[in-house]
Amino acid sequence: MTPRILIVDDNQANAELLEAYLVELDCELEFAVDGDDALAKVESFKPDLILLDVMMP
Repeated sequence: MTPRILIVDDNQANAELLEAYLVELDCELEFAVDGDDALAKVESFKPDLILLDVMMP
């Protein structure tokens, strides 16, 4: 089973940096830009790991 990672960050540059590192791990990546988007993605994507920017507004 391929690991699923949800990246939650409102800063696109940060999300792209994480993507650059994680793409080599052979995992499925999904992105969310705010809390509401993240909650929706958790329901639909069912991630194994969530990388969350805790300083988001």
